[in-house]
Amino acid sequence: MGSRVVGYEDLGDEVLARLEDGSEIRGTLLVGADGLRSAVRQQLLDDGAPRYAGYTSWRGIAPVNLPDSDGAGIEMWGKGLRFGMAGVGHGETYWFAVANAPEGEREDDPLAVVRDRFCRFGARVRDLLDATPGERVLRTDIHDRDPRPGWWRGRVALLGDAAHPTTPNLGQGGCQAIEDAVVLADALATESSHEAALTRYEARRFERTRWIVEESRRFGRAAQATGRLAVWARDLAVRLTPRRALRARLLRIFRFQV
Repeated sequence: MGSRVVGYEDLGDEVLARLEDGSEIRGTLLVGADGLRSAVRQQLLDDGAPRYAGYTSWRGIAPVNLPDSDGAGIEMWGKGLRFGMAGVGHGETYWFAVANAPEGEREDDPLAVVRDRFCRFGARVRDLLDATPGERVLRTDIHDRDPRPGWWRGRVALLGDAAHPTTPNLGQGGCQAIEDAVVLADALATESSHEAALTRYEARRFERTRWIVEESRRFGRAAQATGRLAVWARDLAVRLTPRRALRARLLRIFRFQV
């Protein structure tokens, strides 16, 4: 626990994982669940860096209840800007702010930047930001990868963001990793060999995760629109979309058949 994997060696009948401190661990299967910048993926696929989506995010938690929300999450869209908030219990509210920005840009006071960029989003947002301690604000650039097959070779497989990193627009990054784990565990428990299990695992998961990645990318592209005509068309489309169509789309995202 608490050790970074930096590489591996597939020995045929077992696999050896190399850790950052120089130690090694041996086992019958290595599952690379090491996230967006996976060292296991880099060795397995060698397909370069993730794709920058063109926008960054700030996230924070304020020690206040979200007023007048009736338990619902709230998301507001502007021109190249988004702000969302949701109560997380224990008298606290989580919020996120998204803006188009160059990759790698950073500031000394993230909270001050969010206050300035989102000052026109209303009193509720301003009050929430005022209640947020500066040390509870994180900035993260948003990345994903183009979906591609080949999640396993030999005794090494990928899972979650290491296999199919997605933008957070649908809130599905962690959810898809959990689904992966359920399917992988089921395949390993029922198939006669690890090759058959890993083949079944990828076959059952690839199309669903591909759709999630691409749908989340499309959602983010629309939400981060900046042109006047594009913003007008986006807002009109959202208003005119029937509730049953929104429900059907959400059910496709949330439904998972083991």
